[in-house]
Amino acid sequence: MSLDGTEHTYTGTPRAAGSGPAHGPTRWFVNREPVRPCPHIMLTAMQERELTMVKSGRCNGESEAKLYISNLDYDVSSKDIKLLFSDVGELRSQSVHYDKSGRSKGTAEVVFARQIDALAAMKKYNNLPLDGKPMIIELVGADSFTSTT
Repeated sequence: MSLDGTEHTYTGTPRAAGSGPAHGPTRWFVNREPVRPCPHIMLTAMQERELTMVKSGRCNGESEAKLYISNLDYDVSSKDIKLLFSDVGELRSQSVHYDKSGRSKGTAEVVFARQIDALAAMKKYNNLPLDGKPMIIELVGADSFTSTT
């Protein structure tokens, strides 16, 4: 059929369905990666640090590590912290943080001689109540290595 009365014939090679640069769904996903079994896994910042430490080989467990403890009762002293955490391993230092008036801020820091001991203390005491309040324990520092188990 033609508009001017002459017939136009197609002289090109006929294409099979789905071949060549066609428009439509056959070409939309050609260069895509295969579907992953769990595509939306999000790592926490701590898990990303752990992965970085493992890949870089800096997680030998022999260097010192600092824990930051928060949500402490205001009556918890440095002596209490030392007594509690020295059961896990050798401490380099420990301190409870106080404001200008001498009242506890409800936070403390503990430095262990070995990262392995810090991780063990974190696993043992994180969310465990001390004087009625659950302690929140975080590993601090650039050389931090955390366990996800």
